[in-house]
Amino acid sequence: LFDSIGAFLRNAAEQQPLVIFLDDLHWCDRPSLALLELIARSAADQRIVIIGTYRDVEVDREHPLAQTLAALRRFEHHERIPIRGFTSESIRELLSAIEPAEEAESDRQTLAQVLGDESEGNPFFIREVLSSLVETGDLVHRDGIWTRGVAEREQIRVPEGVKEVIGRRLARLSESCNRMLQRASAMTSGFSWDELKAISDDPEDALLDALDEALGSQLITEPAKLSYAFTHALIRVTLYEELSTPRRVLLHRRIGEALESLHPNSVDAHLPELAYHFYEAAPGGDGDKAIEYAARAGRRAVELYAWEEATGYFERALEVMELLPAPDERRKVQLLLALGDAQFETGDIARFRQPFAAAASAARRIGDADAFARAALGFASPYNPFGAVDREGISLLEEALEILAPGDSALRAMVSVRLAHAFLWSDDRRQKFPLAHEALAMARRVGDEAALTYTLACMIRILVNDGYARHAELTTLVDEALRLAEETGNKTAAISVPRFRVVIGLWLGERDAVDAGIELEERMSRELRSTARMLPSSLS
Repeated sequence: LFDSIGAFLRNAAEQQPLVIFLDDLHWCDRPSLALLELIARSAADQRIVIIGTYRDVEVDREHPLAQTLAALRRFEHHERIPIRGFTSESIRELLSAIEPAEEAESDRQTLAQVLGDESEGNPFFIREVLSSLVETGDLVHRDGIWTRGVAEREQIRVPEGVKEVIGRRLARLSESCNRMLQRASAMTSGFSWDELKAISDDPEDALLDALDEALGSQLITEPAKLSYAFTHALIRVTLYEELSTPRRVLLHRRIGEALESLHPNSVDAHLPELAYHFYEAAPGGDGDKAIEYAARAGRRAVELYAWEEATGYFERALEVMELLPAPDERRKVQLLLALGDAQFETGDIARFRQPFAAAASAARRIGDADAFARAALGFASPYNPFGAVDREGISLLEEALEILAPGDSALRAMVSVRLAHAFLWSDDRRQKFPLAHEALAMARRVGDEAALTYTLACMIRILVNDGYARHAELTTLVDEALRLAEETGNKTAAISVPRFRVVIGLWLGERDAVDAGIELEERMSRELRSTARMLPSSLS
């Protein structure tokens, strides 16, 4: 029989090139696989290409296909091609095949990105996710166009069809393996052997058996020595969603405590995980730890210029604070100020004032004059429409000057110069130069380099609006501010000041100065990833 089939295929290949496609090889019995080995051996000098597909998760060492795969690897003309998830481009093509679409390229790209993130490119899962979104009304296909329905991206859930597929795979595993995987599912960024042991009640030998079983089933992988991750995000999500809320809370607390115990000397390296687990555990207690780790992770993100991440951490810390029976108001003010600063750097001009306003209210309530002054400085940003009068900002700055301790101080100098700047388009604009010069003199007397740099930057903005007549004074202050910023490592000032060299260069017709100023500001903006400081200022 084998010889007959082989002869038939060779004769057919003489007439025209032949492609044989064999799907689901993992379902083949041993004799059928033996036939495949025979045909593959004789195909080397024939115009025959054999393509066989199989699910590698179904094939262990005892499976008949394992022997055939070993035999095929010995053939010189054999090639194994792992099939990975679809790219965004392939997902867009799949969407067009399912329902020819006419939407704009940006809309197709957005939908493809959402489906790719939820399915990791698995075609079956893409179809299931798409079907689920259509059924729930989150996506609507009307007149040849896919449109977003009710839910936002963060609200998309794993559809039941995908859960059932994954559930059938999990049902074949032992109880101890399922228990281990469910605990591991709470660790979104993977897990180590030590972390797994720390959160498990099973004996080490039993845990090792469960780990081997999960690896053998290819539900998890070992990307690094003694470090593991789920092979598919939906597997982890399906396991995690089977946990009740109380169990999730307790599990996250246990993982957080395990991380503290395992990494006492390298906590900073694990701040994101600690912040995440204690945040999830906060409804069951340990709110203070959740706030502390979120705040530390936020400050660390600020140091790395990861403004969006910092914003998220500060927001979660404030969210947990609302769960406490008696939250620390001073701590809340500091978190609000940090959130405002981070949101400003992301370029979210529409929202950054909200936390500063809340911080000002809280600081006023507890009588913290310094915190109120910082909130006023943050709220009264220079990024206002050209010619607009920021009356709310002026009011806060004037109140700050009233409640700050009398005498010279860095904060008083900064608030004064910011108020002078706010007077640019108001009826009190005549006060701007006396107030600004007084603030600059105070900053020099105090000797605080950060305050002096800030005051210089504001003074420069004020001079720019006074026009060409003051370009000599402006040039002197710009040079001083840049030198001070370099000496103190104040990169924020190093971004905002170079644009005024551009202004001076334009006034004087100096092309090289303009180009140099633009290049310096762009380079520093990219280094700090500051979207806000790359926006055009109304003052330049």
